[in-house]
Amino acid sequence: YTLTKADVGSPATEQALNLLRQCAITEGDHTYWQYTKAPVCHDYFWSYFCRTRSCDVETSAYALLAFVGTENIAYSLNIVRWLIEQRNPRGGFKSTQDTVVALQALSAYAELTLSDG
Repeated sequence: YTLTKADVGSPATEQALNLLRQCAITEGDHTYWQYTKAPVCHDYFWSYFCRTRSCDVETSAYALLAFVGTENIAYSLNIVRWLIEQRNPRGGFKSTQDTVVALQALSAYAELTLSDG
């Protein structure tokens, strides 16, 4: 993310974005990054604990900031879709930290894509 803020369009930035793309998980029209494979829960009682971890939300949000920084709207949309599905019923995510970063990333995407007209 920092590299895209510092040097948009440079070969190093493009290389970093390509590495990000290679590490991404894409399922249909959702793209995200995951530290390790999350456990699968088949029991509703434990489903909250098997949801996405805060580090996955935070990592995906930073990736969104990187792609928004290069104005790659098409790729960013799939990350936005995934992030929005991770929100809890109160509008946050898992932790305060991942909520702050995710909301920052979603706001940056909204600012890029919304127009006055």
